Amino acid sequence: GMSLRGLFVKNYRNTRHFNTGLGELNEPEWEACLAQVRSMTADEIGAHQVFKGHMPFGLHEAIPGRCRYITFLRDPVARALSHYRMALRPPPLPTPPRLDPSRPDWNLGACPALARSFDNGQVRALSGAGLSLPFGACSEEHRRQARRNFNEHFAFVGLTEHFDLSLLL
Repeated sequence: GMSLRGLFVKNYRNTRHFNTGLGELNEPEWEACLAQVRSMTADEIGAHQVFKGHMPFGLHEAIPGRCRYITFLRDPVARALSHYRMALRPPPLPTPPRLDPSRPDWNLGACPALARSFDNGQVRALSGAGLSLPFGACSEEHRRQARRNFNEHFAFVGLTEHFDLSLLL
């Protein structure tokens, strides 16, 4: 994420950037971000050429005119491991959970945002399903909606594991 963010800063030096956040957003933060964008005048929105950060699909609905997304996808297992390691960094979770896939919530009931990130986190974000979709509720229809969103709204989708090659393309 930081490499891509740096490329935007470098290549869009003379434009204003709107940052949606540095990490994974929770629903209240995302709703506050959308409210901030919706409260902007057309001139204020037009002054931003880039809206960047981790975000679920749907920002285009708050922005008048045509918007195109770009994103990078990551191998789901590598993403899950990375999220778990990140959750253990200071400040750590109150009691670091031990993942237990045999339990309906994988033993992450006390950490619902982390649990949802393990439950098809990329599909959730790209389908626009909403950040509060309960654990286990991400469905085949959400996956199909994410694919439709790719086709209709994305100018580019890269792969984190092939970052440099993706950028060249």
